Amino acid sequence: MTRKEIPLVALLLLVLQVAVAATIPLEEFNVGSKPFFPRRGEMPPTFETARGHLSKAEAHFLAGDLSAAVRELEAGRRFLPGDDAILLALGELYNATGRFEAAIDIGRSILARRPEMAQPHDIIGSAFLRQGKVDLAIAEFRLVVERAPEQPIGHAHLGDALWVAGRPAEALKRYEDALVRDPGNLPVRLKRSAVLRGQGRLGDAVAEARRATAAVPRSGMAHVVLGEALLASREETKALQSFTEAIRLQPQLARAHAGLGEVLSRQRKPVEAIAAFQRAVAIDPGQIATHAALARLYGQTGKSALQKYHLGFMALAGGDTIAAIANYRAAIRLDPNLKGAHVDLASAYLQRGDSGQAAGAALAALQIDGRDPLASVLLGRARSAQGKLQDAERQYRRALELNPDFLPAYLHLGDLLRTTKQCPDALLIYEQGLIRGARGDSIAQGVAACELGSEPRSTAPTSARGGRNP
Repeated sequence: MTRKEIPLVALLLLVLQVAVAATIPLEEFNVGSKPFFPRRGEMPPTFETARGHLSKAEAHFLAGDLSAAVRELEAGRRFLPGDDAILLALGELYNATGRFEAAIDIGRSILARRPEMAQPHDIIGSAFLRQGKVDLAIAEFRLVVERAPEQPIGHAHLGDALWVAGRPAEALKRYEDALVRDPGNLPVRLKRSAVLRGQGRLGDAVAEARRATAAVPRSGMAHVVLGEALLASREETKALQSFTEAIRLQPQLARAHAGLGEVLSRQRKPVEAIAAFQRAVAIDPGQIATHAALARLYGQTGKSALQKYHLGFMALAGGDTIAAIANYRAAIRLDPNLKGAHVDLASAYLQRGDSGQAAGAALAALQIDGRDPLASVLLGRARSAQGKLQDAERQYRRALELNPDFLPAYLHLGDLLRTTKQCPDALLIYEQGLIRGARGDSIAQGVAACELGSEPRSTAPTSARGGRNP
């Protein structure tokens, strides 16, 4: 294999909203990875412009601006449309920014010319895995292993897919194969510890996590995984030390705060536990287990409204809109000023197609706090469903006035403008969203629809506020 064919660990996503993320948070383990950017001398010397775009792409990536990196790679691709290095880096970044269909198209386009390559299969498999198409992902990763058995990444990603598929023994074997080829691979070691813990092999899980923290002592996630293994082993004092160290190293690591909350809960310190779980929810609103813990603790401390709120979030995340609505309404009866319950109630009603009730709930939230951009977006969606498009546009623009970085507003405003045949304005809004970090196939599809002049799709849903502290 040439250097251009070496596949790398998939990048960390900011927000995972695919089926696999709700099951096993694979991306949280993938620390310190990056796509391959070709070096000077690996490109034909006459293509200075393309090389310039590649250099800018890498600089944007290192600065954390993945959308800008994608734009530079796409610009470089126009100068070298068939260059494998550009296409492979672009495919990995499409996966990193949630544009999974585009990543699959890139991988297939390379394989049509170079069927012997391994990395395109890795790109396609990673996209399938994030879409929840686990069997298809396993098939692609097996091809990576077949074409590049000496490389650890195929074994590691095949292990990921097997873990998600509920086949932990096979996943462990693949992780071990990856570690034989790359003993210093921190993400694989952390995943192996987590799988061992899930199998009840707690001593082995602790030992593996200790090896990880010894190898990379400044990795907050390594200390979290060690803390979780110690907590499962009922070594609360040692677990507390691990979670505290993880927070010191990475204060924005939600799982560290959640782990700390669980230790404090077991130590019968409900007030401190609630504070830790609230910090976890503020950082990562999608952790269902954290909402379950908060619901339990609020019930124990007599805060019934907040208990119902978190039960509602859990029901909505599980797709049970009827139970979610019942819990949110109960929370509002107990505390009419619980804004989060009104906001999430609006989202639940929209999922059920009841735009009238959704508008009422969003308006109630705005009466409590007129500067909540999510409430404005939800009201805009309700007005759009009612055919009140001018009012919907006003709400989306109001959300952007309140928070210029509120990405759902760009998607829904762009879609609305496209729906009303204002594609130049829609493209401008989509571009502004991409500049600010909007990700996923939805905006890419909107841009493509405008450029092709196709009929617009229906407006994509906006999730609930995601359980921020109400």
